Amino acid sequence: MKKILILFVERNNMETIEEKLKKMIGKRLQEKPYNIDIFELLEELFLPLREEIITNLLPYLLDIDPNFFEDPNPILLQKYPIVDRGPSKISGKLTTEDLMMRTPYSSEIEKIKSAKVVYAGFGGFQLSAMILARAGVINFYLIDFDRFESSNANRQAFCFEDTLGKYKVDVGREYIKKINSEANVRTFKEKITEDNVEKLLSEGNVVIEATGDHESRVLVQKVCKKYKIPMMIGAWAGYEGQYLTLMPEDPYYYEIFDYSPYTPERGFHPIGMALLNAYVANDALKIIMGDFDHIVRYPKLLAIDVRRTQPFQIRNIRYIRRRLEMR
Repeated sequence: MKKILILFVERNNMETIEEKLKKMIGKRLQEKPYNIDIFELLEELFLPLREEIITNLLPYLLDIDPNFFEDPNPILLQKYPIVDRGPSKISGKLTTEDLMMRTPYSSEIEKIKSAKVVYAGFGGFQLSAMILARAGVINFYLIDFDRFESSNANRQAFCFEDTLGKYKVDVGREYIKKINSEANVRTFKEKITEDNVEKLLSEGNVVIEATGDHESRVLVQKVCKKYKIPMMIGAWAGYEGQYLTLMPEDPYYYEIFDYSPYTPERGFHPIGMALLNAYVANDALKIIMGDFDHIVRYPKLLAIDVRRTQPFQIRNIRYIRRRLEMR
């Protein structure tokens, strides 16, 4: 508050402010004991105008510090203390309890263990599956008919020399099980069609859609709407990517975007894809824990541009559409 008041004083009529302060100080001098805090007086003077002051000074405040309104030290103010459960009781194995030993959501372990995460397409979001496995998720449904090839190496977490030519879902299952032997990983070497989509998706609590295929995406969203499953969609092209979650009550993807942001000819940025994977995994975990108020959901989307100093931006899709229409 003191920063705001100092800026306000710097950019306003000092004579008027001084007159008002003199009156307030004079009134205080009639009180005993004499204990005058100038900033307390300033707060009292400007309290009725607080919102107006903040609005007027917002550009200056954010220029000084982009995180002006954030908690000064979130590490010291965290609400969820770490629970240290001690070493594993099973020699040579990793269990869900081991993975969640030093995480701030240890109390949510049963909710996380019971969740079912479905990957409709298991290519560019393999890293998010690894992150979720390390977060304690044990039930995975991996759907992809494709095999690894050399062009996957720059962005797909399970692509190695010795996995080239192997089915992506089989390799994914192997590595998730290495992270947590308790994991239940079901694999489907199938292309999503109208005949199998309901069988493949209906048991999920969250669907991560990464088919890169418009027809498949429509089929996936129909089932997500029918079974009330949140659907997470990501895309990448060149230096830029985007992600959003569509809830069952939201419009169809093709109604929101009458163009496709998926343009593989621009390439996939390795670091950008890693950032996108981490964000998707983070929001998937929030959905699992029932925290729908703090995810990137329609009409907002997350835009990532790795060329920026600050690569993440939350954008309003409706505003983007209006801007495109004005061109």
